[in-house]
Amino acid sequence: MQIEKLESIKSVAADTRGKHRVLAELKRLEQETHHLEVVS
Repeated sequence: MQIEKLESIKSVAADTRGKHRVLAELKRLEQETHHLEVVS
């Protein structure tokens, strides 16, 4: 039972890191797009 809880916690932690990476990449792309719009 303890192992199942640990695996569940690891799964949630990995999902949180993945979500953060996706959001960070999205923000970077939005900033780059804005910069290109301003420069053009």
